[in-house]
Amino acid sequence: MNIQPNNVPLFNLYRTSGMSTRQIEGVTGISFKSVWKTIKTCKERLKENVGEDYEDLKNRDFELIK
Repeated sequence: MNIQPNNVPLFNLYRTSGMSTRQIEGVTGISFKSVWKTIKTCKERLKENVGEDYEDLKNRDFELIK
């Protein structure tokens, strides 16, 4: 997966805390635009890398999961 290591903590904060991008901006001091772009990029990379396997899991097509 091609996600920059410094983006992982920010994405994990978003994913686990339930905070909005505006709330993360307030807590971290990172601009809203940077927070939003980081989260968007991480979501795109995850979808590229595991999206098809996730769909196979939801459809119970276990034999197709890599």
